[in-house]
Amino acid sequence: MVELLPQLLTGVDRRTAQQFQRLLEADGVKVHLEARVESLEYGRKSVRATIFGGANVETDLVLVAVGRAAQTKDIGLEQAGVQLNERGQVQVNEMLQTANPKIWGAGDCIGGVQLAHLASAEAARAVENALSAGPQRALDRTVVPNCIFTYPEIATVGLVADAAKADGREIRIGQARFVGEAKALAEGESEGYVQLVADAQTDLLLGATIMGPHAVELIHEVGVAITDGFTMAELGEVIHAHPTVSEVVMDAAQQGCGVAPYLS
Repeated sequence: MVELLPQLLTGVDRRTAQQFQRLLEADGVKVHLEARVESLEYGRKSVRATIFGGANVETDLVLVAVGRAAQTKDIGLEQAGVQLNERGQVQVNEMLQTANPKIWGAGDCIGGVQLAHLASAEAARAVENALSAGPQRALDRTVVPNCIFTYPEIATVGLVADAAKADGREIRIGQARFVGEAKALAEGESEGYVQLVADAQTDLLLGATIMGPHAVELIHEVGVAITDGFTMAELGEVIHAHPTVSEVVMDAAQQGCGVAPYLS
């Protein structure tokens, strides 16, 4: 893997990225960070990649994943009064309305986080606003789950710890590892952890990172808690069934409040 940035998995905490990288390397994957491919030389049965600085990587196949561009040019949008930015993305206001009040935008073409579930939510809200005779509503983007379907799975919602600290917030962290959870051990998936982020003063939940079994399912519990204004203490008081991997969310919340059996 050749990554231009200083870590894999941009948007997640550095701790999560580093732990995931160690798991990849344990499986034999060689990772090159802050590097870029200068050239590719195709042979009959292999491809040789030259990385900036002179290193060579020889492999069977090459997958180039460098993002997507909006297909918005030369389809009449400009003539209809829709404004595009320098990347060709449709410009919309908070209500998802374009510069032409009769045209609305949603999904990857308006930029931002390109996720199918966010696009669906944007589309639903755009239709509601377009047809509504009353006040229009903006879409709450603070609780959009971001799921990475790796092994182990990784998911985030709201503010991750690194982003909260970079934003200058005073935060409290609650965390617990899957290695201490019975069902995760029984399923043979004990790698990873749950990390909750709360405001240090109010204890209100701000976000979460989950790495481990069923992370892409578990993350929604925290999203609901953030939406409903739960504190970390309140989430820790919600009784979770045993044995389930979701117990680790409860453990993390209790650990963050210093009242957890997990501490023992």
